[in-house]
Parts: sequence; structure tokens; C-alpha cells
Amino acid sequence: MVKDCKRRCRTGWLVGCLLVLAGCTTELAYNTLPFWIHYYLDDIVDLTATQSRQVKADLDAVQQWHRVEELPRLADRLTLIAAQSAERQTWDQLRDHQAGVKTRIQATLNALIPATTRLLQSLDDRQAERLTQFLKDEIAEAQARRDQQSPQERLAEQQEELEERTEVGSDTPQTAKRHSTLRWRTTSNARCRPSLRYVSSCKRGYLT
Repeated sequence: MVKDCKRRCRTGWLVGCLLVLAGCTTELAYNTLPFWIHYYLDDIVDLTATQSRQVKADLDAVQQWHRVEELPRLADRLTLIAAQSAERQTWDQLRDHQAGVKTRIQATLNALIPATTRLLQSLDDRQAERLTQFLKDEIAEAQARRDQQSPQERLAEQQEELEERTEVGSDTPQTAKRHSTLRWRTTSNARCRPSLRYVSSCKRGYLT
């Protein structure tokens, strides 16, 4: 039970770290992100001193790049979303926002590739085995949770994911467009308040 709880917490932190790197509104979380990623990587594979120094240096470099290159782009995107939320959104606008966010996330993931490659190449057999076992356990847990779902629950989950990405699910294109527009309108006010705070913080150089 304790091991399972620890694994779940660790996974949650790793997912949280990726989301934060993609654009977090919390200054403390953003600025301490390299520390937490290093902490949980070390927990998974037990880094050597040399590996630890390299991982820290790589994470600091990626974060500095992200702060200089990506935060302004995220601020611009959020400013546009906030400005357009005051009026009815078109399907093209929703798809544009979706593509813009995906582009920013992909850019961040691409920036992590060299650091990830260096780390994987430096792992010895024991570390590689620990990492492989960790991934197998995570996949098995995810599969177990999926197996416990009914076909209807799995379908509902898939449809919800598609709706969140403003993509066409089981509706016709015309119906999906109306539904996506309505969902955007009904949630835009709640989303724009933190977004506007984030834009303001970026423009003030808050995350420095």
C-alpha cells in the first residue's frame, strides 16, 4: 500500500512538472521546477553524482530557454484568448488556439530531448532496469484502471478527451462546432481570470 501510494504520488508530480513547464501560473512552482524533476528522477533511477550534476545543469538550461523563449509566446496566446473570449468563438478560432497550445507544448518537449538522451545513455544496467520496471508498473496500473471501466465509461472518457481538445467526437461537424463553441463560452470567464493574471505576471517579468 505504501509503495503504491508513493508511486502514485511520484507519477502525479512528474505529470505536474510537465504541465508546469508548459506554462504554470505559480511563480514558486515554476522557479523550483528543475529541483523537483531532479528529485523524482533520482528517486526512480538513483542518479550518480556525475549524472546528478548533468541533470541539474540540463534542467536549468531548459528552464532558462523556456523563460526567455516560451513564456512570451504563452503570454501572447493567452492575451489573444482573453481578447476573443468576450465574443462568440468560431470553430477556426478554437482550432487555432488548440494548435497554438500544442505547438508550445511540443517545443518544450523537443527542448528536453537532448537532456533526456544524455541521461538515458548514461544509465548503467541497474538503473536501466529500475527505469524499465517503473514504466512497466505505470503501464500495468493504467491498464488495470482501464480494465475496470465499462465500455460505456471508456467511451465517455474518450469523448470527454476529444471535447476538451475541441475536436470532433461522435457528433456531426456542425453539431460539434456548436457544442465546442458553447463549452468555450461557458467556461471562458473562469479560465480567463487566471490567464489574465498569468499574462500580467509575464509582462512584468514576474517569473524571473
